[in-house]
Amino acid sequence: MTRPLDVLVVDDNFGSAFMMAEVLKRAGHQARVAVGGNEAIRAAVAQAPDAILMDINLPDLGGFEAAKRIKTLMPRVKVIAISGMHIPAGIEGDVLIFEACLHKPIAPQELLSSLEQLFD
Repeated sequence: MTRPLDVLVVDDNFGSAFMMAEVLKRAGHQARVAVGGNEAIRAAVAQAPDAILMDINLPDLGGFEAAKRIKTLMPRVKVIAISGMHIPAGIEGDVLIFEACLHKPIAPQELLSSLEQLFD
């Protein structure tokens, strides 16, 4: 990877989000955590991350809807779905929602490798 990335980690399980953020920080990236879809939208708009790791099952606003709203406002941000269920990368209308999907539990190398593929 050519440069450190600014990554927003969105997961309602704070422990899981914190662990992913720590993996990213140890690899030289900047990482912040949001615990719900509405918080993710606010954080993304305020800080314009390079990438977002978006849990699909969020209690306030689902990850799919949050990602869709963020991509409408910020079409260049890369959003990676994270979930225990299968969520394909795909397009809804003219909006590419997810560039990739990672299935929980996510190994640290899998997380870093997925980001590398999107930004190399």
